[in-house]
Amino acid sequence: MRIARRILIACLLPLAARAGTSADYSIASAFPEEGGGQVASVDYRINTAAGPGEAVTSADFSIRGGYAGQLADVISINIDEAAPPLTLREAQATQLGVSATLDDATRSALAADVVLWSIQSGPATVGPSGVVTAARVYEDSPAVVAAVHAGLSDSLGFSILNISDDDYGSYASDGLPDFWQVRHFGENGSHAAPAADADGDGQVNLLEFAFGTDPAASSGGAIGFDATSVTTPGSPKLMLEGGKYYAVFGRRADYLAAGIRYTVRFSADLDSGGWTSSTAEPEAMTQTGDIRAVRVAYPTNLVPSSKGPQAARFFQVRVEQTPP
Repeated sequence: MRIARRILIACLLPLAARAGTSADYSIASAFPEEGGGQVASVDYRINTAAGPGEAVTSADFSIRGGYAGQLADVISINIDEAAPPLTLREAQATQLGVSATLDDATRSALAADVVLWSIQSGPATVGPSGVVTAARVYEDSPAVVAAVHAGLSDSLGFSILNISDDDYGSYASDGLPDFWQVRHFGENGSHAAPAADADGDGQVNLLEFAFGTDPAASSGGAIGFDATSVTTPGSPKLMLEGGKYYAVFGRRADYLAAGIRYTVRFSADLDSGGWTSSTAEPEAMTQTGDIRAVRVAYPTNLVPSSKGPQAARFFQVRVEQTPP
């Protein structure tokens, strides 16, 4: 008996697709899209079809049916930031990513190993995987990071916030604000320590900072001021007004935040080496500027001396750094 056998051959026919072209490829459509409908909203659009050619699109992606594969060219890249504008605290790190925009308006995230990262400007570093780390700074600073892929590039500006005033380079933890030391001695000066006397005028840097004088120029005289502000920062001076003597000196407006303590002390006899600290609150004589003129009246009571209690004849202003 002969048994007839039928052989079924399944043929996979290419699905119809619409035409598409770029500088690198060309795809011709197999046949026109056949009857369908369209559904749309503010966020997406869907074209349905009886034959191949349906499409779904949004601002971030595009899906087109009828394709065994898809060819596309990258036309631009963008550095992605979670919450623009990007701001980092000093010493803070964050992960950046890059997305590619294709010539069919779709977007795709790029793998870290296909992006070349660099810092164009500013105090920061970036690793090969796109982790950006802010350096320690002495003031708020701008920076720019760049990414390159396949001849295309993008850059992103960001800000680095100065969190501590005493953590920069060789000036860290010495009690003087970093911005003041950089302003007068550069970013790595060798004469910027609080006890150094860079200009040789007998006033160490701590005193120069406290009284508002220039640590790189010899102080020429006593403090000068008018009715509203200090006109010439300088050393403390004696003032006579209404028959009373006062110790007058310049005090920083931010002395509390800067960790500076001023103590006025009086003596009747320099030979004895005995000094009596005043407990009186300094009286403000000016109200504007970084340095304010203040005064403390000479005590009316007698102070100790080598010859017994006498009237005060001398004063000094002691400046100390207070613990943070």
